[in-house]
Amino acid sequence: MSTSSSEIEQSYAMFAGRAQQRVQLLKPGLISIDGASLTKQCTLGDITDTGARISVTNPDNIPDEFLLISRTEDLCASSNVVWRRGNDLGLIFLHRGQFIDADKMRRQLRVRCGKEDT
Repeated sequence: MSTSSSEIEQSYAMFAGRAQQRVQLLKPGLISIDGASLTKQCTLGDITDTGARISVTNPDNIPDEFLLISRTEDLCASSNVVWRRGNDLGLIFLHRGQFIDADKMRRQLRVRCGKEDT
């Protein structure tokens, strides 16, 4: 009886303390800070249903909460940074939506940050 690659990856994910298997991407993404239309580019390194690892230049300028947007992954996620290592950030998704939800989620973030009235 042989073990499939998927079974090995799931076992490793469980061993590494992750409940879900990561999917490696290396695809472009955008960070929307304070819900503003101004964005910063990033690279999605890997992703699960509950979080992601991204790479950015000048990570010290990235706040702990922002929207992660990716057209290629049909993703708009309200995200919190849970770890920082060099240019890499580990994120947990507070709310995950589709790319089409980006404008609505930006407005919600602007309200939470006090940048717009309800």
